[in-house]
Amino acid sequence: MTLLAGKYRLSRVIGQGGMGIVVAATHAQLEERVAIKLLLPEALENAETVARFQREARAAVRIKSEHVARVIDVGNVDYTASHMQAELGVPLAPGAPFMVMEYLEGQDLSGVLRATGPLSVTDAVAYLAQAIEAIAEAHSLGIIHRDLKPSNLFLTHRPDGTPLVKVLDFGISKAAGPNMTDGGMTTTSAVLGSPMYMAPEQMIASREVDGRTDVWSLGVVLYQLLTGRGPFNGTTMTELCARILQEPHAPIRASRPDVPFELETAVARCLEKDRVRRFASVADLAEAIAPFGGQGAAMSAERARRLIPRTERASVIPNVTPAQAALPPPQPFPATMVAMPYAATNPSWSATRGRSSSGSDVWVALALGAAGIIFAAALVIAFLAFSARTPSSSAAPQVIEAEHTATPVVTTAAAPQAEIAPLHPLGASTQQQQQQGSPPPVRTSTRPPPPVTTHGQNPNPPPTATQTQPKPDIF
Repeated sequence: MTLLAGKYRLSRVIGQGGMGIVVAATHAQLEERVAIKLLLPEALENAETVARFQREARAAVRIKSEHVARVIDVGNVDYTASHMQAELGVPLAPGAPFMVMEYLEGQDLSGVLRATGPLSVTDAVAYLAQAIEAIAEAHSLGIIHRDLKPSNLFLTHRPDGTPLVKVLDFGISKAAGPNMTDGGMTTTSAVLGSPMYMAPEQMIASREVDGRTDVWSLGVVLYQLLTGRGPFNGTTMTELCARILQEPHAPIRASRPDVPFELETAVARCLEKDRVRRFASVADLAEAIAPFGGQGAAMSAERARRLIPRTERASVIPNVTPAQAALPPPQPFPATMVAMPYAATNPSWSATRGRSSSGSDVWVALALGAAGIIFAAALVIAFLAFSARTPSSSAAPQVIEAEHTATPVVTTAAAPQAEIAPLHPLGASTQQQQQQGSPPPVRTSTRPPPPVTTHGQNPNPPPTATQTQPKPDIF
């Protein structure tokens, strides 16, 4: 039996993918069973794939949670690769990197779904809460997984028989901390991950991801554990991506009525296309679903909260109420728009409140002065226009009453006399009507009224100094 690195006896292949294989082995001195992950020869041609393989080991070894598969050792295949290739029946290349991990007995959640169908609400929530506990620690270290799916959540058991979920494959994880870098391995146009579980911003630009990208993936996983299918489906990758970017998902309770409404609401919030509307952290998600996963889920949520304290950003995102859930879905996420990080779209108040206002005060004063001048000018123009429309006093008939004579003198201007509206009969006093001895005359035609006269007298008597007449009514 050929030993890998002089200490690992390889026995059989337990898993194989497009870029690597997983082999069961035993440590020759410790007699401990381990799993060894190796890259295939074709993967070695891609330097970025090799770098991701190494990064997976570094990321996994930093996370101490029991819900992450432990990395024990790393190395490179030596010159005995040809012998191992013959024994295992798979191609191996000298110098290929390998990673030694703890050996897990059980199956991943995708195998559980195939074997049993949709899980009970309690089991689905409890399993996801354990995975969230591991992701919370990863996020606290600045590591974004970016490839969460049922096949990367492995269900095994503790020594006491209780179920234990472990998160696998940090191979495409992203260093998202302020002092961390992924070495430029992920280009803006790269699309990494499984399309069914990828958030819209991850499809558009893999570099534009944060913790809420993993929140989306966890929501898809929980949806699938409860219903046995994904929230978005398509016959081609293009169709699937278009639906994820533009269409709302089908409600869980449409196919699984026994799912509590609050749990359905939590999943819907994970699947918001605008990540600002999602849970701000995986700890918030764990707290929202913990009531439906038993005591174990509550403990996982508590540990996740200690790893990711509540932030101000988390408090400003409102919880989804039943009334809000009944509203129409938000506008679809534009396929041509690159989602910007949260900090880029939400500037803090402190960044704007300290601006100097001396320059703006001068402009405000000038604007107020100009407005005052314009208002005064408008008043003057209105007054002149009103005066121009008012008739001249010389065009109206005037009644001049002499101070020393009782006879009034009626004069008219040279201009044509304007029609004067008659006074209402009640306008004349009772004393005047008694002196006249008859009711006031009433106009019966539209022609101008006749000259003013007194009843029973000559229409045009010569004015005399001694003649006294009562004051006539003027129509």
